[in-house]
Amino acid sequence: MEESGENRDLVDSIRLDASTLSPKEANEARATLDKVSLFIEERFGAYMPADAKKRATAASNNLIVVDYTEQLLPVFFPQEFMSQAPPGLEMGFYHNPSRVIVVKNADRAWGDLSSTIKADYISDFSNEQKAKEIFGKYIMLGTLAHELAHAYIDPRLPTPLQELGANYIEDKAAKKFLNGISIVDEDLVGLYDDFLQDYGEDFQKLMFGKR
Repeated sequence: MEESGENRDLVDSIRLDASTLSPKEANEARATLDKVSLFIEERFGAYMPADAKKRATAASNNLIVVDYTEQLLPVFFPQEFMSQAPPGLEMGFYHNPSRVIVVKNADRAWGDLSSTIKADYISDFSNEQKAKEIFGKYIMLGTLAHELAHAYIDPRLPTPLQELGANYIEDKAAKKFLNGISIVDEDLVGLYDDFLQDYGEDFQKLMFGKR
């Protein structure tokens, strides 16, 4: 499905009503998406059909950053999906039919962390100011990379495989652009690597839909 005028109008309307990004921040986010997209295509492009790259280009144009992603879930997903929604959508999601990426505002995400998780970040990064700064950078790179990865991954795959691939790409992109920092579960990264070792390029073609 190519991006339609109706979809463009919807994205622009939501941005006008709910986006928390300034024009400067929006430009920075788009530059980050371009950087991550180039990284993904250099590393995995050989296993992608042309339509995967078209999906990702459309998704990059349709980034929405809001205080609460939950407020947009009903816009893009039917009620029956909402009752079975996977965890993690509060930080961001990708909607394939609309080619839309929605990500939670980094300052709001930090403020909404539990005191326990926030204390862990502060412990890891010496003080609250530095922890908040690094967390914010991670949201606007790692989370963006995760959701953009969904645009590249074959949408026909079962959800667990799609999430495995998105987590793997998030981990690799975050480590490359954030000085080795990643919050992705190492067991997930290891599982993807195990599949690669067992099935090689066939697994990559499966993930990205090149038949």
